[in-house]
Amino acid sequence: MVIVSDRALSIENACVNVLPWVTRGICYYHLQQNIIKTYGGKELMYLVKGAAYAHTLAEYNRCMDSLRAAHPDLAAYMELADPNDVLNIYII
Repeated sequence: MVIVSDRALSIENACVNVLPWVTRGICYYHLQQNIIKTYGGKELMYLVKGAAYAHTLAEYNRCMDSLRAAHPDLAAYMELADPNDVLNIYII
């Protein structure tokens, strides 16, 4: 079983408390919408997408370093996610 969510706290709490063994994921579309709504970071979405779809740890780190330099708050939001939930480097 896999649960893919938009990082809503209620879904996260339910997963942790009711289904702790379930594989979780973050929907990139909803992640993108949350970022645009909260940070207005449309111009930085290429870095967010690069980090989210990175196939190597080096590629992920390169995108996140650029994101940290350009928008530290947005980078911190991205880093709150468990890498196992969002990144290809942990899925492949």
